Amino acid sequence: MTARVTLHSPALTNVITIDDFPLAHPSVQPLPDGRVLAVGARARWRQDGPDRNAIIYSADGTALAAETLGDGIEHVFTTGTGHVWVGYFDEGVYGNYGWGGPDGPAPIGSCGLARFSPDLENDWRFPHPPDNPWGAIGDCYALNVDADTAWTCYYTHFPIVRVHDGTLTGWDGDGEAAHALITDGSRIALYGGHTALTATA
Repeated sequence: MTARVTLHSPALTNVITIDDFPLAHPSVQPLPDGRVLAVGARARWRQDGPDRNAIIYSADGTALAAETLGDGIEHVFTTGTGHVWVGYFDEGVYGNYGWGGPDGPAPIGSCGLARFSPDLENDWRFPHPPDNPWGAIGDCYALNVDADTAWTCYYTHFPIVRVHDGTLTGWDGDGEAAHALITDGSRIALYGGHTALTATA
């Protein structure tokens, strides 16, 4: 399959044509130097190695690197430094497609939210209790990234948690789900799920 990626800022700045594009249900995000990152939502674990569901392409569509970011990917956001934030839905957290089974490794997304380096190496994982008083992520419902700060709202109790330089700040949720959030760095708006909510940081 041939894929075309268009970049706008806000006018059209580049069109990248990728031949033999291998990923299903992809998310695409910009990277520095005109590159793009494409990430498929699913990745099977096999005895001879897992699917590589993350590919970095150059501005001319050449594949530069491929890596595995895990199965069950719900959200992907890149930063200006080339770091990659990934939020996982429940199958990515608890395991499927060979992950988490008797013959497979723990899911890469077992933490629910992870950050990867520009080389696609995992360099931060969302902490489990007791290191995180807002609870573990069972399903990353909403995620957004402002510069190098990530914001998330997640199942089960739907707190709002801000991650900056590895430090978590959070607000207890009222059990109200949100499927999307936007932020200007000091305020956030949550949308979807049961009701729409707003909060001030």
